[in-house]
Amino acid sequence: MAPKHILDFKLKMLNLYNRYIPAFFKQRKHHHANMSKELLEAHNSLRNDNSIIVTKPDKGNGVVVLNRADYVSKMEDILSGASKFSLSSNDDNLQNLTKFQRFLYRLQKKNSLSEEDYHRMYPTSASTPSLYGLPKTHKPGNPMRPIISAMGSFNHEAAKCFSNVLAPLRHHSTIVRDTFSFVKEIQNNDLRGCVMASFDVKSLFTNIPLKFTTNLIVKSLFHDGCTQFQGISQTQMKKLLKWICQSITFQFSGKFYKQIDGVAMGSPIAPLLADVIMNHVIDEALTKINVQNKPIVLWRYVQ
Repeated sequence: MAPKHILDFKLKMLNLYNRYIPAFFKQRKHHHANMSKELLEAHNSLRNDNSIIVTKPDKGNGVVVLNRADYVSKMEDILSGASKFSLSSNDDNLQNLTKFQRFLYRLQKKNSLSEEDYHRMYPTSASTPSLYGLPKTHKPGNPMRPIISAMGSFNHEAAKCFSNVLAPLRHHSTIVRDTFSFVKEIQNNDLRGCVMASFDVKSLFTNIPLKFTTNLIVKSLFHDGCTQFQGISQTQMKKLLKWICQSITFQFSGKFYKQIDGVAMGSPIAPLLADVIMNHVIDEALTKINVQNKPIVLWRYVQ
């Protein structure tokens, strides 16, 4: 293995490339041609003011201007949750890149991965993800929704690939696609005399019990004596899910952190994990409710 100072230097160069080169070409493509001189000057003035954060709200359209100190304080409050996040002394993404490459190589050599999937998932860079927050302007106190920008991270393509492969596990009889589908379902059912109640899961992604949920996935894939899923054994699948869902070190305000439990909003596989655990919770709840107390209809969707 190369000395630590060489690995650190290589990681910094990869991060610089992944962060600034794509942004440079994006800025050249979108050159604010439709902005007036006054709007462009105002835009640049706000962008260069280090005492504020200019962002968008968590839901809906618009622009939100935040005091930077308040923004950082709210984000650090989220990161202080010892059961979800831990401070890391260093950035180990480059080391994990090498380990994950070797793991995928072994799977491919054992014919557990096709050539196509292997090349699709095989990472060539290890950009360090960054954490940012979007203010929930629709809630009191404007709390932050933490999002980890994982583009360019060593397991991002693998997470994207397997979120598609495992997509059938998201299906459930209670799921509706959006509010329009919800309204249609109501119109198609005679609900006169019924009481409608709605429930919201607080901070769903960060509260997903990761180990329990990945075990649910493995149990669903390897049932009734099934020993392989698309050429992958149960042991290999557990290791692969661990690599995809964990092992990422991210940065915020000059510090490095790891997410101990829960799922990062921003990971391609996060919506699938959320649906898997909610399917399980609903199924368990419905089996334990007395017949007279069961809901007549039950639907759910993610906004």
